[in-house]
Amino acid sequence: QISIVQPGAFSNLIYLTYVHLDSNQLKSIQSGTFSNIPKLIDLFLRHNYLSSIPSGAFSNLPSLESLALTGNGLTHIQPGAFSNLPMLRRLCLNVNNLTKIPPDSFSNLPQLRRLDLTSNRISNIDSDLFSKMPLLELLVIADNQITISPGIFSNLNQLQRLELKSNHITEIQPGTFSNLPSLKILSLRCNQMTTIQPGTFQNLPRLATLDLRDNPWQCDCRMIPLKSHFFESEIICEEPEKFRGQK
Repeated sequence: QISIVQPGAFSNLIYLTYVHLDSNQLKSIQSGTFSNIPKLIDLFLRHNYLSSIPSGAFSNLPSLESLALTGNGLTHIQPGAFSNLPMLRRLCLNVNNLTKIPPDSFSNLPQLRRLDLTSNRISNIDSDLFSKMPLLELLVIADNQITISPGIFSNLNQLQRLELKSNHITEIQPGTFSNLPSLKILSLRCNQMTTIQPGTFQNLPRLATLDLRDNPWQCDCRMIPLKSHFFESEIICEEPEKFRGQK
């Protein structure tokens, strides 16, 4: 039931590689709390009561590969909160109360491979938010309130899986998913889409799984070009009424 970790508490443990503080009573961390631990690889702070991450909270952790902040009720991320983490590969910010992410939050994470933002309250994403993560392979933004626009996923040349389910997305503009040459799995399940414009899924040469289930599809002439190429038997028509429930 740890409630406070003083800055520098671990600074003399030069061989420390793992810090797991899950399910404690931490309500805040100060700048420098976890700084200068040169061999730290994993830092887990899941299921505490952290509402904000201050600038410099994790500075000078040159070996850190995994940072987990799941289930804290986070509402704010201060600029520079994740700076100076040159080896970070996995960042978990899921199951929090974030409504927005500052534009440069991930700009100094050149090795990041996995980013999980599931189950927050994010509605708007800056167009450049993901642009400086060229090695990102997995991006999960499920169960939020986002809208997406062309260019938001630009420069993610290594992205293999993109999870966007349960976001109340009503439409996707052509070009939104262009320039994703490595994408294999795309999930848009459980949104509010009624139709899809031709060209929406062009330029995805490696796409193997496209999940469009549980959307209120209007099965009219606009869907004919897509039905023959993408829709599998699990896609159920919502409208018009005479086709409701049909595959």
